[in-house]
Order: sequence, then C-alpha cells, then structure tokens
Amino acid sequence: MSSGKPIKLSICIPSVDADELINQLSILETSIRNFAFTFEVIVQYDTKFENRISEVSEFCNRLGYTFLLPINNGLDASIHELLTKANGEFIWVLSGNDSINADTLDAIGKAFKTDGIGLIFLNAKTPDGLSTAINTTGDDGIVDFNTLLLTIGTRMSLITSLVFLNTFNESKSILLYEKYCGTNIAFLTLPFFSLERGCKAYIVRKPAFINNVVNLKKGQTHFYNGIATFGAFLICILLEFRSLFRKDSWNEFLKQNYSLLWKGAVIDWVRFDHPTPLFALLKLHRYYFHLPLFYASIFICALPQPLAKFCVEFAVRYKLTTSNS
Repeated sequence: MSSGKPIKLSICIPSVDADELINQLSILETSIRNFAFTFEVIVQYDTKFENRISEVSEFCNRLGYTFLLPINNGLDASIHELLTKANGEFIWVLSGNDSINADTLDAIGKAFKTDGIGLIFLNAKTPDGLSTAINTTGDDGIVDFNTLLLTIGTRMSLITSLVFLNTFNESKSILLYEKYCGTNIAFLTLPFFSLERGCKAYIVRKPAFINNVVNLKKGQTHFYNGIATFGAFLICILLEFRSLFRKDSWNEFLKQNYSLLWKGAVIDWVRFDHPTPLFALLKLHRYYFHLPLFYASIFICALPQPLAKFCVEFAVRYKLTTSNS
C-alpha cells in the first residue's frame, strides 16, 4: 500500500461479476506483494446483474482495498467514478473479467524505471492462448507515437492493456474526457493527452493478461467484443491529436484498420445511437478507396432504424457463424 508516501499506481477495477472480481483480486494480492512501488486498489462493483455486495465489500476490506458503492449506470460511469477517486501518478483500469499473470506487476514496475513515460501498453492473449493482441517478437521499451499507432491500432481500446499517466484533474484533460463520455472509451483521451505533452509510450510484448471479454464458447471471435465499436470511437479521439503523428503513419493506420473502423462505426450508430464515429469517417473523404464499405454504410444509415438494426444484427451473426464454421 501507499504507507503515507505519494502513490505511484492506482489500480482501478470495474466489475459486474463477483466471482470474476474475487478471482482477479486474489491473483492481484498474490502478485502485488513484491511490487516495488506504492499503490492503491479501488473497486467499483455494480449490482445490475447480481447483488453480492456484502461478500465483495468484505473481501476488499480484508485486503485493505477501497470499495466504492454501486452506481449501476454502465461501464463508462464506473470508470469515471474510479478515475475521480484515483490518487496515483499512474492509473491502470484493470477489467474485472481479465486474468492477469503472476508477473504482470513486474512488467509494469520495470516500465516505471524508464523516465518520462506517459503510457504503458500491455500485450494480451486470448483464452485459448492461440492469439495475442500484438506481435510478441521484439524487445520491450520506448516507442514513438507513430510506431505505437501502427503497432497497436484499434487494440488500443483493450482496457486492461493501458497503464497511463493520471491527468484526470487537469482542466483541458477533463473537458476532452467529458466530450466522449458515454462511449465507453472516454478514458482513452487521458493517455493521448499525456503523450501530447511529450511523454513517452512503452510497450510490453510478452502477454501480461488473458482478455476474457469474449466467451469463445458462444462462438464469437476473440478480441472482437468491444474492439469493433470501441475502435470506431478511437478514430474520433485520434483526430483530436492529429499533430502527434506523421501523415504517412496516419494513412497506414487507416489502411490497416479501415474495415474494422467502418463496421464498428455503423454498428455503434445503429445499436447505440452513436453517430459520431461514422460522421468522422465520412469527413475523411479521401479514404473512400474502400468503396463497398462506404456505400454499404450510406445504405444502412438511410434505412429506418428498426430495419437498419436488423441488417446490422444479421451481418454480425453471419460474420460470427462463418468465422467459426
């Protein structure tokens, strides 16, 4: 714990599943004992789907972790509440259903020994162990923003992957964060804000946790739950920080991710009534070389909402079915 000294790392954990949360806290407690830096752990447990608040709060109290009362207003609201309570120099939003490794904290501690960093990206692997978010070859260490953009792409929206400098109380950072509240990735404005100020990014290539956001038994493809729709909003946030990257890197990022960005933007607009990513992509008129997706987007958006939603849901189910056949 902090022992009265300035806190280096605030570990913020939003969760809606008591079993997953308790398991996560148990692994964390074992691995954090030898962590060389001061830390705090803050838990936001929502009771929207279950109510085991007494069990979870008692477990947190026994470990000396801070337990926040449920607000039951979605992931974005939970993360916002956690950020307002975080006192650390750095913040790690650790998803309650991701499984960290015993040496994950060691990797974070190693990165902390590098001066001037504002973001640490932790690699992830799928529950079956067959895939990782980014390539594992190469050394850990500092990368410039252009390399970060091309290496990680839309996987930046993996919540547990990001350990970032706490700029939440700075007025400009707060305004930018609030601009994207309700998108579930408003917190992504914070690491970019610190990078804009000249801070460095650090990549850990060895998988540091298992991304359990998607249940593979349900026939879904790993890394797809969240990345398609969250990744679509990433394009809006990146546009806020265009001065950080070179034109060739920006073009290459769009070439690598245009399919996911377009699909995510249409899905997010139809399912959740979030038109912002789609409008952002439509403004990038010089990138209409992916015309089938562009015309399909226009067609779907022109349909009545119920019919548009049906088309998107059908396309998503068809994609998941064919990808697992």
